[in-house]
Amino acid sequence: MFKTLYPLVAVTLIGVQAVLPAPSAPACEELPMPVHRRPELELSALGTQNAGPLADLTGEWTLTWDDSTDLELTSLEKRCKVQLTEVRGAVVGHFVGPVMGRTRDAVFTGESLPGTPTPLVVLTQREADYACTYQLSAVGRSCMRGTWRDSRGEGGTVELRLAVVAPPSTH
Repeated sequence: MFKTLYPLVAVTLIGVQAVLPAPSAPACEELPMPVHRRPELELSALGTQNAGPLADLTGEWTLTWDDSTDLELTSLEKRCKVQLTEVRGAVVGHFVGPVMGRTRDAVFTGESLPGTPTPLVVLTQREADYACTYQLSAVGRSCMRGTWRDSRGEGGTVELRLAVVAPPSTH
């Protein structure tokens, strides 16, 4: 039922083993960084100034998911908006509007983890009778892709794309 992702796929043909690279997810299109984002705010995580490929997570994101853990989105039908706020690597958020026609009272918590060359983002979505985790890697300054698993035993591919950037903080 659950698929395991491996960085390499081995294929055996008549006693000869060849190693083929695993299929990679298509790159997200690069979106220009907002004018108010300053390089010193492009943190890889935990307040460091090692600017990695992922910018500050504060803003409204489009969350798109499917039910296959192959890191390829097979459908764009399942999508919603999520508002995230990041402060020194800690992330909190909530849904913006209905999710597939239904109001959801969910809270997102997580963190942005440093890494070279790719920082990671780990989020947990909590509701009264449901929980879901997201493990994402940056594939551009405004796009992340990874997998999700939930408390019902389901899982799949997930992508977050920056939709609206939050205005800069005044304090």
